[in-house]
Amino acid sequence: MKIILLLISLPLFLPLSGQSQKSHKLSAFHGNVYQMPVYSEAKGFSEGIGEFDSIGHIILPELNFRPAYPDEHFPTYDLKDRFAFVLNANLTIKTDTCYRFTLVSDDGSLLWINDSLSIDNGGMHKWKIGRDTIKLAKGKYNLRLWYYNAVGPCGLAFKVDEIDPKYCLTSISKKAEAICLSFDEDDFTLDAEHREKIDSTLKEWKPEGSFSISITGYADAVGSNQYNDVLSLRRAEQVGNYLSQTISISSDALEVAGKGEVENIEKGCRTTRSVVVEFKND
Repeated sequence: MKIILLLISLPLFLPLSGQSQKSHKLSAFHGNVYQMPVYSEAKGFSEGIGEFDSIGHIILPELNFRPAYPDEHFPTYDLKDRFAFVLNANLTIKTDTCYRFTLVSDDGSLLWINDSLSIDNGGMHKWKIGRDTIKLAKGKYNLRLWYYNAVGPCGLAFKVDEIDPKYCLTSISKKAEAICLSFDEDDFTLDAEHREKIDSTLKEWKPEGSFSISITGYADAVGSNQYNDVLSLRRAEQVGNYLSQTISISSDALEVAGKGEVENIEKGCRTTRSVVVEFKND
């Protein structure tokens, strides 16, 4: 028998106010509920959902569930361990600007925007946060979210915020040469080791013709969101100032942003207290 469940959750994220509230509209999430195979707890979504058994459909007006045992969130649905949601929603953007996506879960979760993976918060773990910031134009976007609970308490929360464009960065080509500069906690000073790494890369890269450089600062999870936003931007600005003094580059070709607190960074970074610099010949 197919079960359809409509749930309204208690607020974990406070509602947005002012212009941020008017800049976008998010529909309810809806999709399938799955029972995961035995011994699949640690695998999560790593092998897809082909072996999952669909047990019904679910509609969630918002994703706002604090970590608790499943019967507290889904009292009329027989969900215990090893269950998963594959959900869809529509996001309508009304203002061209920068948006921050925040996805928190216990255990794993993944978010796609128009079939492009935005947040990978996957794996078996306790309450863990993942974020992404993206410049979006007016229009409608499809959100696809996968979530699973392995054992014990489950939790899932999601929100979209409009943020200052200086904390956002348009994605640069994956073909770009990239370096990672690591910083000490609460520090944004560009030291001799940072400058040497930048200089060495500039010698190998040899910018020719039309080129661009993107500089993205990051922070760890210590401190408030506002503090980490500012700290990550200051780190990026230090790198941008050095590059402006080192090579001849127009302001249009140099893009500087701070993405604040993140859980993981690629590009070979050993820590989230980093700045990623990407060099691209157009």
